[in-house]
Amino acid sequence: MDCRKPLWLGLTRKAKGQRIQAKGEGGSPGHFPFAFFLVPVAFFAGGAVGCTSWGGLKKSDPVAAAPSATTPPPGVVVKKEKEKDLPPRTPKASTCVALADWYAKEAQAPNREPAQVDQLREVARKEYQQALSIDPNYLPTYQALGRLYVAMGDQARAMQTFQKGLSINSKHAALWYDLGMCQLRQKSWDPAIQSLTKAVEYDPENREYINMLGHTLSRTGRYQESLAVFSRSYGEAKAYYNVARMLQHLGQAELSKQYVQAALQKDPTLEPAQGLLAQLEGRAPSNIQRVGYSEPEKSATPGAVATPNSSVNQPASPSSLVTPPQLPLPTPNTSAPPGPILPPDPLVPTASIVPPEAVVPPAPPPIFLRQKDPR
Repeated sequence: MDCRKPLWLGLTRKAKGQRIQAKGEGGSPGHFPFAFFLVPVAFFAGGAVGCTSWGGLKKSDPVAAAPSATTPPPGVVVKKEKEKDLPPRTPKASTCVALADWYAKEAQAPNREPAQVDQLREVARKEYQQALSIDPNYLPTYQALGRLYVAMGDQARAMQTFQKGLSINSKHAALWYDLGMCQLRQKSWDPAIQSLTKAVEYDPENREYINMLGHTLSRTGRYQESLAVFSRSYGEAKAYYNVARMLQHLGQAELSKQYVQAALQKDPTLEPAQGLLAQLEGRAPSNIQRVGYSEPEKSATPGAVATPNSSVNQPASPSSLVTPPQLPLPTPNTSAPPGPILPPDPLVPTASIVPPEAVVPPAPPPIFLRQKDPR
């Protein structure tokens, strides 16, 4: 914007204001104020001196004409790189594990062909191994890969994978538990008990770890240690009951009965122990009652209201149950000849069909004959 334009407009307005003021004071209309003479003088003076733009710099200024750092110099062709030309980015280990978990879960979907299951598990295995190559210290990878080997039936590689994870962090409870489960499948009882003990040590509130350790101790005959493990989380009565269940599973009925009786001594209201004891003794549980129903007695007095029987909803013996009387069946009459069988009318019920009465025709009106007069 030219700086001379606002200067000229300002002087013009000032001169116009002086002229109006002079007219209001009684001056002549042709009187021109002194500011009108300053307008052309300021115009030519500004043109001679020159001015700068409002931006502070003229186009001829070398600082303003210098190119910016982001602007390429003239004549240089800039090549824009496409996304496919860029080098591939390395994914995170957690991303690879999440993708592998999805493939492993899809392999367990029902109604899948064995070839599809093997293909999905192979893709999952490669993703887990890629995660280990990116971050060898990422512990969830060892746990997921070991469980994949278990699903594939490769117990040896699964145990090696869990042990590698434990070499990085020896206080990982889930890895100890998974290692103990692999050892149980191979019936390595003592190593399995050691691994499960470590799992309970590093996660003492996990009921799954506690139950597995307690049942394994009972399975190997270490009953006192099993009671100690169960008692810390379930109490003494439930601990004796859990050991009794394992003994029943092993076929030791007498020893199981002793432990379940000890459980009922600790807590007589423990219903699972009552049911197990009844099962071991070959009888029905005591809390199951037989329920019968008998009809109320009819009053002999007409119009009297029958009182309900107090034995309703009470346990009744089989002899007290009311059985309906046996009615004799009608015998067919073979002497009469069979008549025609006609289907009943579907629109009219059979019980409502009544033979119509005989219609008697009305009597004819009397006829009177007129006799001729003899005269």
